[in-house]
Amino acid sequence: MKKIFLFTICFLFLIFAFRFYSFEKAINTPLDPKSSQKVIFEIKPGSSAKLIATNLEKEGLVKDKSLVLTYLKFRGSPLLKAGIYQLSKDMSLKEIIDILIKGAMIERWITIPEGWRLDQIASYLEQENIVKKEEFLQKAKVIYFKKDYPFLKGLKNTSSLEGYLFPDTYRIFVNSSPEEIIRKFLENFENKIAKFETELKNSEFTLHQIITLASIIERETRTPEDRRIVSGIFQKRLKLNKPLESCATIAYIKKQDKYRFSFEDTRINSPYNTYINFGLPPGPICNPGLDSIEAVFYPKETDYLYFMSPPDGSIIYAKTYQEQLENMRRYFK
Repeated sequence: MKKIFLFTICFLFLIFAFRFYSFEKAINTPLDPKSSQKVIFEIKPGSSAKLIATNLEKEGLVKDKSLVLTYLKFRGSPLLKAGIYQLSKDMSLKEIIDILIKGAMIERWITIPEGWRLDQIASYLEQENIVKKEEFLQKAKVIYFKKDYPFLKGLKNTSSLEGYLFPDTYRIFVNSSPEEIIRKFLENFENKIAKFETELKNSEFTLHQIITLASIIERETRTPEDRRIVSGIFQKRLKLNKPLESCATIAYIKKQDKYRFSFEDTRINSPYNTYINFGLPPGPICNPGLDSIEAVFYPKETDYLYFMSPPDGSIIYAKTYQEQLENMRRYFK
């Protein structure tokens, strides 16, 4: 009985050893060792391991997608980074997965959320090891791009490009310079704003004023409906020669994202302070998305003249200053 048990153990061990050897051989042997054919392989943001494995098989880089999934589980299901890679058919599965884990790509995806300030974009790009923050900020000036983009004409050469770096998802080369990245943002802005050609011609605002107002709306609201209502309030206040009194402009001055600021904060001496200055600030306070830009062209008329944002992100509207004070006492006890 003891001999049978030992034989069974040895037999199972040999089976395991053989399977492990076969597995090791499979992941370390290229599908086509004699081929140096280059394959451009893309992993889009949000792609699942199953989809990536399927695409590797379709491109002829691996023999079987199930082997890819098994190997990934063996490695602890590591994250495969989105981007554009240059692979070759003489690479083993192990070499390919190592590249996809490290993110050794030739191109990659970056996403700029709506409402990010210029400094936030620069910090993100540095964090992602794309460009240095200070190098990006130094290059993000009107003077370097004015002659190539007509919509920048009329702006001061020393002005930053705040407001014109359109928020979106972009595909860029890994070794892109700050200038190349900025050009992608500006070209996208130019394409997106083209849909408002008629509205721009009929507007009482210049493009710069439109983007400035849209940027404030972007930072003050979360939904398309609220953006149109708040746009109507701001435009009504401009016509009545009342200050906009936007906390978003204080946040821009202080580079702090808070839902409420102190009275002392609202007294800061800055041309961007819409509590002590009338009209629009000198320029945008962030990079707005299409909904906020569209809200400038299509404001919703209401009886409201005030609004406030509690910590939950909702917006409470008021028709009179007294009603505004009551709302503040209710939500900011």
